[in-house]
Amino acid sequence: MREREFTDANGVTWTFTQRAHVRGSEELTHVALLITSAWESRVVSCPRTEWESEAPDYARLLEQSVPAGGSRGVDRPGSGTGGPEF
Repeated sequence: MREREFTDANGVTWTFTQRAHVRGSEELTHVALLITSAWESRVVSCPRTEWESEAPDYARLLEQSVPAGGSRGVDRPGSGTGGPEF
C-alpha cells in the first residue's frame, strides 16, 4: 500500500495511507484513504486513477474527508433534527 505526505497551507503535515478495504461496489474504481496528522485522523474515498497519479489533489482530498469514524449525511442525535439530545 502506498503512503504519501502533504504539508497544507498552515504547515500541518498529513500522511495519506491507502486502506485495505473500500465498499464492495467501488473496489475496482476507488481507494479509501486514511489521512493523519499529529492531532487528527480523517478518511476519504477517491477514484483509484487519481490516487495512482503522480500528483493527487491532496488539498481537495483533505477538504472532502471526514473525521475517522464519521459519516457524511448522517446526523448525530440532537443535531437539530428533532431527535433526543444525549
